Amino acid sequence: VWVKRDVDHSLLGARQAILSYLELSNPEYLNHAIQLTEEVQGTLEVIGVTGASMLVEECLQTLKGMAAGTLRHPEDAAQPVIKALLQLPDYLEFVQKHGMDIPVILVPILNDLRAGRDEALVSEHLMSLGILNSEREQKNLASYKPSGEDAQKLARSLRHIFQLGLLGWYRDQAIGDSLLKMAAVCKRLKESAGNIPARRLWWLSMGFAEALHGRFLDTSPAIKNLMGRIDRQIRLLVEKGEEEFSQEIPEDLIRNLLFYVAAARPGCATVNHIKSLYFPDGALPASSLMSTAQLSVSGNNSLLFESVSSALSEDISSLKDVFKVH
Repeated sequence: VWVKRDVDHSLLGARQAILSYLELSNPEYLNHAIQLTEEVQGTLEVIGVTGASMLVEECLQTLKGMAAGTLRHPEDAAQPVIKALLQLPDYLEFVQKHGMDIPVILVPILNDLRAGRDEALVSEHLMSLGILNSEREQKNLASYKPSGEDAQKLARSLRHIFQLGLLGWYRDQAIGDSLLKMAAVCKRLKESAGNIPARRLWWLSMGFAEALHGRFLDTSPAIKNLMGRIDRQIRLLVEKGEEEFSQEIPEDLIRNLLFYVAAARPGCATVNHIKSLYFPDGALPASSLMSTAQLSVSGNNSLLFESVSSALSEDISSLKDVFKVH
């Protein structure tokens, strides 16, 4: 108990120091925040809470990047750090109450921290390639008849619409209309796609945008990062043509899109269709159970957390491997 009390006190001090730094631009506040966060990291390593240690390490990397001046948007990058330090006491309380350390619960905030440093998202490691290249998927995507429109020409004519939507969404202007624009562009590109890789990308992108529009998925830095990458894929389609473009679609983008679509709350027809294809019979990936645990992170349902912990065991191992590499 006393350890958690000390950690909570240090986390509060670190948050206050970051806020003071953002307000006054005095580097002493940022250095103090780093010092306090390093103290928390040392304590967590001693008591062996993997999820919390991962989160604090990502916070430290961001804070040190801010201090070194290596981040493109340091103020934006600081926001997930503040959120993470605020969320960490709840996670430690959850571990203390239930005796279970479930790092996958923290994947969204870990992704946001990495997005602020322009680093790869951890969620890409939680989606199996077998899911994406199954016979079931290939048969389903091959069954769609292309609209006959030239995909490259269509992308050239539609990219401006997508960019208008992206800019409006980034600026919090006409958010609903902006997301609808992007979803509609992805839908047209999906309908024109002449091969499976392109069709998969635009279908997942369409579901991603529709989930955001319907508020079945919450906006975050990592999610904004992914939407920007979709825009870059449209640009590459314009530049290279569909045949060459389709051979170079980034695997990590597909995995991350599928991760967030799988984690979206039910209610969107496209999302439901995607889930039914990739995760038949409701067999969603263990990582999607994190939303249940997140909503109940301070609750008392031990049976729920035991089932979640068991289901997430493979994903937890994957996460540990990711952080050993990075």
